[in-house]
Amino acid sequence: MAIIWFVKSGEIQKGFPAGSESLEWCVENLAMRRGDWITGVETRNPKIGEKEDPRRAPHGGFRHVVVEVNDADLARNKNWKSGFYLLEKSTTQVIEILEEKLLKALASSAEVPVG
Repeated sequence: MAIIWFVKSGEIQKGFPAGSESLEWCVENLAMRRGDWITGVETRNPKIGEKEDPRRAPHGGFRHVVVEVNDADLARNKNWKSGFYLLEKSTTQVIEILEEKLLKALASSAEVPVG
């Protein structure tokens, strides 16, 4: 599964990932493209942009969305490479997409009778 991270400008990623989804899902729902690749997985924690005051940025300064793709994600996707992909979508847009997915999952689970 590809790992979705929210990253602050000029800082290494830290904390918990925002989610994990299949590479196909990231392409279809987050508009991830091969050209979004910024560095290989050996980098471990890529820094993006210059450090900024988090009070001036939305979501506590988590301005960028990065998807981490490992070799295991590439089994069915030979045209991609492992590494980090910097998405064009904003943190706000990706939060909305992830929330919508969660709400759909919760709604469908509520329709299934328990017992």
